[in-house]
Amino acid sequence: EFTGVFFHRLIIKRFNLCFIPDLPGEINVSGRLSHGVKLPENTRFIGILSRFAHSDYPIVKSLTAPLTTIILSGPEPQKSLLKNILKGMLRMSNTAILEGRPGAKAEVTVSGNFTTYNHLKTSEMKELLLASTDIITRAGYTTIMELISMNCTALLIPTPGQTEQEYLAGYLSQKGWFSTISQREINGSVLTFPIKNDQTVMFNTVSDELLDAAIRDLLQ
Repeated sequence: EFTGVFFHRLIIKRFNLCFIPDLPGEINVSGRLSHGVKLPENTRFIGILSRFAHSDYPIVKSLTAPLTTIILSGPEPQKSLLKNILKGMLRMSNTAILEGRPGAKAEVTVSGNFTTYNHLKTSEMKELLLASTDIITRAGYTTIMELISMNCTALLIPTPGQTEQEYLAGYLSQKGWFSTISQREINGSVLTFPIKNDQTVMFNTVSDELLDAAIRDLLQ
């Protein structure tokens, strides 16, 4: 880790500015991934980034509640393995599955209690997530930032072998913002979903202020 930090500092110093998508200080999303180490002077925290942060869409009224939404992402075969495991566990629940295939034609498939979307537009995805009672997703940093921007929480299942996801899932579950379970522990376990925590409500406002300040530094 020391060697990695050393070389990152050398690389970052070659640039005018380095923007870090997180908040500075104790209340942050990335933990030791960007905090607790000495950063170069040209780094700027710009708050969380999200395509959902400044869009206002009504909550879907046509969806049957309670609704569990699964957000699939990451490499195969782990993506399909997780999908099949969760379908076996949630076959009695009203469940939406987001395949995460933006290059494919938008299609919807209904099979029993499962509604599968291979891709959704930003507005449609936000509506679905806001209408969901529970959300299950990988612990990718982009997905986490987007959920926080909507004051949503989720059960995080890190992609096996991706240590940054494993760290983020553990770190954020300790803060009470999310819950987590490893993929190998799912079978035979009861899925525990977190309770929404309003502590993340202020993230969008603070993020706007940090980004504005960073842009001013860049323009100067």
